[in-house]
Amino acid sequence: MVTIVNRTPLYCPRAGTSTFTRRGGKRKREGGQEFTKRAKGTCEFHKEVILLARSNSKVVPRQGLRHSLISHGFCRSAFCFDRAWTASELTNSLSSTFFHKLGEQVSFRMMLGCGSNLMEPSLGPNQELDGQLLFRVMKGKNALYLLPSTDLVEDAKTPESDIESDIDLPQYPPRQPSNRTESGSATSPYPVTDDSIDGQDGDLNDGLMMIQDERNDVDAAIALSLTDNRAPSLDELLRELNSQVNGEEVSIFNVNRDDVIDGTLRGLKRRSFNPFKRVSAVFSSSICAEAEGAVDEGGPTREFFRLLNQAVCRLPIWFGPDDSKMLTLKSTGVEDRLYYYVGQMIAMSLIHGGGGPHFLSETMFKLLVSGPESLEATIDHIQSEEIKGTIMKVRLAIALNFMNCNGLLPLTSK
Repeated sequence: MVTIVNRTPLYCPRAGTSTFTRRGGKRKREGGQEFTKRAKGTCEFHKEVILLARSNSKVVPRQGLRHSLISHGFCRSAFCFDRAWTASELTNSLSSTFFHKLGEQVSFRMMLGCGSNLMEPSLGPNQELDGQLLFRVMKGKNALYLLPSTDLVEDAKTPESDIESDIDLPQYPPRQPSNRTESGSATSPYPVTDDSIDGQDGDLNDGLMMIQDERNDVDAAIALSLTDNRAPSLDELLRELNSQVNGEEVSIFNVNRDDVIDGTLRGLKRRSFNPFKRVSAVFSSSICAEAEGAVDEGGPTREFFRLLNQAVCRLPIWFGPDDSKMLTLKSTGVEDRLYYYVGQMIAMSLIHGGGGPHFLSETMFKLLVSGPESLEATIDHIQSEEIKGTIMKVRLAIALNFMNCNGLLPLTSK
C-alpha cells in the first residue's frame, strides 16, 4: 500500500515576486507606508527665446545681428516654458516677458529655425500651439523666434531696402567690379551708410552694419583667392610639410635589416602612428635578436630611410630597370593596400629628410608631380617589350585595314 505524504513543493512560483500590484501601481515600504511611482519628467522645459527687430525678417539671426539682439534685451537665454500652458497662457507669458519692447499694440508670431530660414509651425485645422504642442515641435530646436507685427527699430535715415538686402535676405546682391582708390585699397561694391542714430536703436543698427563689414571681408578674401590661384611648387610643398613635424613626439620603428618593409608596415598600421611625429628607428640583426643599441641622433634614421628606399624599389609593383621604374598593376597589391603604404613610405622619407625615390623614371616622376594632364604619352614610354610589341601589331593591323579599304595596297597575283 502506497502512502501519499503532503509535502511543500521545493520550488514555489510565487516566491520572491514583486509587491507591485496591477491596479494601483503602488508598493509598500518596510514600515507599511504606501507611495506611488515617481513621474517620468517634469512639466517645465527651457529654451532660448529671441524677439526679432524687423517684421519681415526671413533668416535666423547670426553673428553681429545676434550679438546686437542679445545685448539690447531682445533675447532670453533660458526661458521657462510649462507644458500645461494653454495657447493663450503661452502667448500672454511671452508678451509679458517682452512687454518693454512690444508694448500693448504690437503682436507677434512664433517662428522656428529651419536651416538658415525662419518658418512658422504648420498646425492642423483644430490645433493650437499650447505648451504641450510647443514642447513637441521644439525637440531638436535650440531657440524660439518671435516675429513682431511691426518694426521695433525705427530707422529714418537708412533705407529699409538696403538693410533688408544686407541682413534678412539669404542672397547676396549682384557683384560689381571693385573700384580702387588712389592709395590702392579696394572699395566694396555694396552700399554702406555712415549715418548713425543715438540711443539703443542706433546701436542696434550699428550691429546690423557689422554684418556688412563681415561680408566685405569675405568678398575680399574670395577675390584674393581668385586672383592668386598659383599652385605651390614641389619644393614649397615639402618645406611646408617639413615645418609641421613635431620634434618632441616620436614614432618608433622596430625594423630588421633583412626585412625593412615588414617592420615599416607594422609601424604604419599602429593606431598611434602620426606622420608628423619625429621618426626614430631601432634596428635588429635578426627577428629574435636584441636591438643594436644605437642612440638615434639622426644616423640610424637616415640609414633606415636608405634601406627602405632600396626595399621599396624591389617590390613587385614596379617594372623596368633599377634606375627607371614604372608602376604596374598587381591585384594582391590592391587588396593589401600596398600601393597606399608605399606612397606613405616615400612621402615620409621626403618629409623627414631621408631622400627621395631615385629609381623612378622621368615619365613616372612627371606623372606624380604634375599629374597625367601634363604628359603626352607615346609608345616609347612603354618599357615592357611584350606590351610594346602587342601595341605595334595592333597599330599595324589598323593601318593595313585602312589602306585596304581605300585601295592603297598594291594588287598581288593569286
